[in-house]
Amino acid sequence: MSGEWASVNVKSWDDSDIKENNPSKAELFSNELRNFVIGNYQVTKCWDIALQLMTPGEISRFTCPNAIDNGGNEVYIQDSHAKIRPGVDVTYEFEVLSCSA
Repeated sequence: MSGEWASVNVKSWDDSDIKENNPSKAELFSNELRNFVIGNYQVTKCWDIALQLMTPGEISRFTCPNAIDNGGNEVYIQDSHAKIRPGVDVTYEFEVLSCSA
């Protein structure tokens, strides 16, 4: 699947609030449409792994460990004022709209 493109609607949350059973308090980092090539270092390794297990039309929610997703660093979200604190895992919800597979 590496080298194939995907079009995905992505939502992401700070996982610390979800783990504390406060999902309504979880800060939504992003809700965006993303187009990228799988395995081409355009997105995090976690996204590449998850997308290889999904099919068009599928919606899935999964948690990425911060060490894999952001290398354990503080990261600012593109086109947002939100930031992911060091060591915080992120929960994503992907809807695969289309892909070349």
